[in-house]
Amino acid sequence: MQTIVTISRLAGGALWSRTWRESTALLDRLQEWHDRARERAMLRGLDDGVLKDLGISRADAELESDKPFWRG
Repeated sequence: MQTIVTISRLAGGALWSRTWRESTALLDRLQEWHDRARERAMLRGLDDGVLKDLGISRADAELESDKPFWRG
C-alpha cells in the first residue's frame, strides 16, 4: 500500500511541476508580446531627431513598428 501512495504522489507532483512550467512559459510569452507591442508603439511615436540620435532611419522605424507583436 505504501508503494502505491508514493507512486501516486510522485505522479501528481510531476504533473503539477509540468503544469507550472507550462503556465510560467505562457505568462513569459504573453509578457514578451506585451513588451514588444509597447516598444513598437513607442518607436512609432519617436520624432526624427530622436531616431537620428539612435541611428535609426524613419523607414527602419516604420518597418519595425508595423510588425505584429508576435513576430520577433
